[in-house]
Amino acid sequence: MKVLRIGYLGVRTPEVERTTAFFRDVLGLEPAGERETVTFTRLPTHRRDLVEVFAPDHDDRRMIPDGVDFMIAFVVDDLEQAHTEMKAAGLELVGDLVWAAQEYDNPDYGEFGWFFVRGPDGHVYAIEQVSD
Repeated sequence: MKVLRIGYLGVRTPEVERTTAFFRDVLGLEPAGERETVTFTRLPTHRRDLVEVFAPDHDDRRMIPDGVDFMIAFVVDDLEQAHTEMKAAGLELVGDLVWAAQEYDNPDYGEFGWFFVRGPDGHVYAIEQVSD
């Protein structure tokens, strides 16, 4: 597998509004949407590279596993290969491999997918593939 860049930062916090304002107003990241329990700002590296701020009660394991408060995602060139390599390395895969076009029934997502893996340090990381 080849890591191309960091494509996502996720944080779960009771300070959703203040944390979102930090990313948006202080760091100057572009607003990219919000839902009831999550906000999105865009990183400057790619249109799908985001900072996501989750409320403590956010419950969508496809986006951030339960019990995880901070996560970084590495964008790779081949998600299925990365998944196979992580498995072969004996690392714990957390949840399922998610392909956004299938999960959200929207072909506009293209080859955009991710999975979570627990590193040897015990932290959960995301591995994702993003189509242009």
